This record gives sequence, structure tokens and C-alpha cells, in this order.
Amino acid sequence: MSVTRIRAYIGPGNKDMFLSRVFGRTTPSHSASRQRALPRAIRVAALVGLLALGILGQPLQTPQAGTSQRGPRPEVSLSTESPGWDQALAAVLSAFDKADVVALAASRGIAGSELRLRLIRHPDFPNKARFIVVEWANSLYQPILDRYIQGENVPLTELQRVWRDQTQVGSWDSPIHAEFFTAVREINEKLPKAKQLRVLGGDPPIDWSKVHSRAEYGLFADGERRDDSLVMIVRDQVLRGHGKALVIYGGAHFGGLQQSNPGRVFVVNILGGSGPGYESLDKTLHSEQRPVLLSLRGTPAGNVAANQFSWGARRFVQGKEVPLFPPTTTLGDLADACFYFGHSVDVPGQDPEPDPAIYAGTQYGAEILRRRQILNTKR
Repeated sequence: MSVTRIRAYIGPGNKDMFLSRVFGRTTPSHSASRQRALPRAIRVAALVGLLALGILGQPLQTPQAGTSQRGPRPEVSLSTESPGWDQALAAVLSAFDKADVVALAASRGIAGSELRLRLIRHPDFPNKARFIVVEWANSLYQPILDRYIQGENVPLTELQRVWRDQTQVGSWDSPIHAEFFTAVREINEKLPKAKQLRVLGGDPPIDWSKVHSRAEYGLFADGERRDDSLVMIVRDQVLRGHGKALVIYGGAHFGGLQQSNPGRVFVVNILGGSGPGYESLDKTLHSEQRPVLLSLRGTPAGNVAANQFSWGARRFVQGKEVPLFPPTTTLGDLADACFYFGHSVDVPGQDPEPDPAIYAGTQYGAEILRRRQILNTKR
């Protein structure tokens, strides 16, 4: 199949959503663009392989597709609208007063990265939570990540294993993910030891040196294994010690976390862009300042239909495009609050591209191709 036919079949800007099916649960708000960092030749080869396996066109799992996937919500009371960075960040942090976990949808692009960095750099953040659980770190290499976050000198080649050697092949090579770790390290340099932050890798502990088949890969990434890893790490590393955590993950992964911890997880989605959904959302708002944090519990914004938004994904059943969610699903069914950037920012956007030199003629580039070949093999 030609590249043109592949693009026509998938639709502009959506090929990465379909690629992510091979990695387990699909996360439209975050993982929809997870293969963007790879060289074009690798992306095309992966697409052809997936088409041959019959993966494309199957129903996608979507983020929080209904209230049945959620447990009871924490009793967090927010203003209907909290406009501007200062008020919005303060409102998100206030959720920790009633919730043990604030789950922030990890949107791709500069807007999502800026939000994450502003939130952890807020002077009140260390007073609210000491743990940050991220999707883009392999839990197998937690000791390496701990040493780096605590200020030790860690060789770059060793540190890179944290985000390069995880289940989502080539997904986190954009520099903004490594920069997040650097930001936490710099924050810790200014904090007393008792308040220093710890970043936990949420990805299953895959060791690629021992993975040589699709079946071996599936032991770490198939089904709900990635979601189960997140639930286990939050339970064992955070909640068991009566801690609190900011979880930064694709929104599709929050269902298990909420079900396992009823009334303890507060979910925040991120939206921005143009289209009928945003026009409907704007009509419910009084504030014109952006970004704005919107409460979605019993508010006009929370009643806006979720299918009016793209979520960076498209869903197909038997070759026909269908809505992502059941017809009555609202924004309030998906999350407790929403960080809204308005019409000027597309969310999810595109992460800054990694340096192509990390792939060209390098050991890492060859290893990426080896992993792709494993993923494209029938089970």
C-alpha cells in the first residue's frame, strides 16, 4: 500500500493514533502523536506492518468513555471558572486538599509542556504533593531516575534509558520530556530535603535486552498491563505511605486508577483549538481570559457534549468512522475539571522534533528498528 493510500485511509494527522494500538491502551489526549518523533521511513514501515496485521480500523479504546469507568469522585469544590495562569494553577493545587491524586491529562505539544512546568514550579506545589508519576519513564530504571532527580551526576547515556527503553517505542524522544526531569532536579536544589520531589516512572519494567519476540513484548504492554503498572506504583509508592501525587498520563489510563481508589483521584483534562465543540464551550463561559480552569461538576461547561471535540483521535468500526463516545457523554463525564486554552492553541499539539542525529547511523536508531520489527510480528 502506498504512503498516499495509507494517509487517505487514516486521515490527516491521525496515523499515530492508530499506531498506538499496538502498544496497548490508546490514549487520544496524549498518545495520539507518540510516533511523531521517528524518522519518516520508520513511521511508514510501521504503518505498512500494522495494515498487514489488520490492526488499523479496529475500535479504539477512548479516554474515560463513560461514567461506568470511573469510581466516586473526590469532594473537591472549585470556582466555576478560574481565569489566568495564577488562578488556574492555584485552583488545581487546591484539589490536593481533598484528593490524594491529581491526574493531569498529558497532552502533547508546547501548551501541555508549559502547563506541566508551571504547575510543578508553583511555590505551593511541594506543600501539596511530593510525588510525580509520569508515563514517559520506565519503572525498571527508577534507581537511575532517583539519583538524577536528587542531584547526583548521572551519565547521559545511562539517564536516557529512563525514557528511551520503555514500552512505547520512540515515543518520548522529543527534548521536552527530558527537560521535565531537569526542571524537577532544579526545583529540588532549592528545597529542603523533607520537601524534595520524587518522580516515579509509571511504565512497566520492560528490559529490551531480553525481549526478542512479540509475545515477550506483550507481557509488559498488552491489554491493561500499562494501566495496571500505574495503579500498582501509585498504590505502593504513594498512597501506602499516605503521600499525594500528581499523575501525568494520557487520559485513557485514568479509569483503573479511579476504580482502584474511589473518591481519591481528581482528573483534569486539557482542551484548546477550533471547531464546533469550542464554540459550544465558549458560549458557557463568562471570562475571556485564557487559559482558564473550568470546573466540570454541575456546570454549563461540564454539560457540553464530548463528541463535539476531536481529542486528537478518530474511531472506526468495520471501516466506518463513528463517534468516540456514547451520544450522551459530556465533558463532565470525562473529567472533574478542564484546563482550557481557547481557540489560539491546538491541544493536543506537536512536540518539538528530536534531533534526527540520534537515529541516523546510531546504535539507538538500529535498536528502534529492531523493536519495530518485533512489534510488527504476529503473535
